[in-house]
Amino acid sequence: MGVMSSVQVSKCNGGVAGSQHHQAAEIKAALVDCYCLSRDCIIGAIHALGSDINIVPFSSIRECITYPERDLDVIIYYCHDEGSLEHVTGQEVTTLRQAFSNLPVIVLSDAKQASDPRVAKTVIRSGARGFIPTRTIEMPLLPAAIRYVSEGGTVVPVEVLFSERPEYDEPPGQETIFTGLTSRQRTVLAHLRQGKPNKIIAHDLRMSESTVKVHIRNIMRKIGATNRTQAVYKAQQFCERQDREGDTVSQQYGRPLKDHK
Repeated sequence: MGVMSSVQVSKCNGGVAGSQHHQAAEIKAALVDCYCLSRDCIIGAIHALGSDINIVPFSSIRECITYPERDLDVIIYYCHDEGSLEHVTGQEVTTLRQAFSNLPVIVLSDAKQASDPRVAKTVIRSGARGFIPTRTIEMPLLPAAIRYVSEGGTVVPVEVLFSERPEYDEPPGQETIFTGLTSRQRTVLAHLRQGKPNKIIAHDLRMSESTVKVHIRNIMRKIGATNRTQAVYKAQQFCERQDREGDTVSQQYGRPLKDHK
């Protein structure tokens, strides 16, 4: 499970098909929003983007919890509260998590304080798998974020990743190397090092092409690369350094160890 910055994927379209050989599965997402206008706008925008995400609207958390069909894949909670965002949102996320223990929750917020990294960290700690300040994102991010979270990722504002005292940790049990790459990201990087284009990687790993792009952008951000070529180069340097130190971790980047035939 990776971490996606809301800035890194602001141009991604969640409705893009993975490849000619692999079509991303449809996602059924609950949208809990007390404002009818914003509910309709989000549903209309996602539809206009050609996304394969089916939105089920609810005006309240109570209405969502009493939804008779248990066929949802992810829950989107739009918080318009300008009060104590950390406290209110934390309570709402806890309520949703208790009712839908197996479903990831994404929080949208248009509050001014939503841009504060401390708020995002608190919301994630409360159990949410995504936090998106709506003042600073573009609509094409939302479908990509929904799919990314539904496939096991976590979405947070870029400020959280680069605050002076980073306190955000990925959910427990995620195997990472010292650079912070998850095993899924290492797999994507291994395919990158083999020179494969995004469509082939998407087909090989059975994920959508937009999700591959998200992983690549996240990899580039984490290892400090500005493009794909530099990301591969940095991975090569890392593997060589690990080889010199006698570590076999380079296998995780898709390159056999030296002198092993």
